[in-house]
Formats: sequence, C-alpha cells, structure tokens
Amino acid sequence: MALIGCSGRGRGIAKNASQFGNVVAVCDVDDTQLAVAQQQWPKAKSFKDFRSVVARQDVDIVVCGTVDHWHTLVSIAAMRAGKDVYCEKPLTLTVEIGHRSASVCHLGVIAIRLRRELKFDPLSESFVGDAQADQWLSREMRQPWSYESV
Repeated sequence: MALIGCSGRGRGIAKNASQFGNVVAVCDVDDTQLAVAQQQWPKAKSFKDFRSVVARQDVDIVVCGTVDHWHTLVSIAAMRAGKDVYCEKPLTLTVEIGHRSASVCHLGVIAIRLRRELKFDPLSESFVGDAQADQWLSREMRQPWSYESV
C-alpha cells in the first residue's frame, strides 16, 4: 500500500488501512508532512512525485490523502497503473471528469472506494445521520429547460 498526501487525514486513513497490508511508500510535496509520515512508517520509502509511487510494482493499493483538486489526477494515474484506490470525497469537481474516472475504473477492473457512506431511510425519506445530504433532498429543483420557454 502507498499513501499519497501525508497530511493528518491521509495518515489517519493509512493507519486504519495498514491493518490489511504494509505501507511501502509515502509521498508528499511538503517535506514536513513527509517527515511525519516517514516517522510513522519507517520502512516505507519516501517520494515527492506521486508518479514514481504509482509506477512501483510492490504497490497494489493507493490511499489518496491529497488536497481535493488533486484527487482526480492521483486516482486516475493510480487506476491506469492497475492499482486499487481509496480516496476521500470529492473524487472530482465536474461531472465530465467523474465520468472519465468511472470509465477508467470500469475498463481497468479497478476497485475505488470513496469516503461518503449514506444510509437512506425510505420511511422518513431522509438520510440517517447526514444533515448535509438531507439538504440536497429538500432543495428546490429548477424547472427543466425547454424550447417553448425561449
């Protein structure tokens, strides 16, 4: 397993995931974060460029703990290299890139896990324990566009 993005959240996720496999590589552009991760996993090799990590043959899973706008690039590169990916939300910032990410995942028979678990209660028509998701259910939807309205 490799950790790309070694901030506190990334290290926490990798710590939980390390019960299932060894962390063999850590990667971050910030020397301070990289040093902390290197202390936590002293046997792991450290990198500054994520492309070197995804090219490694001994990495099967990539934990993406980068900042949001890097999630897509790192995740797609890892999937193209045949790695399974765990990524925090959001995976992408646009629908188009989301479609591309899903296509790469599907074509490569790659597993990707995003960290947003929702449990829907059909009786109350709400998400259990997630007020933010409930807001999306209750928001007003715009009227569909039609030629007649132009």
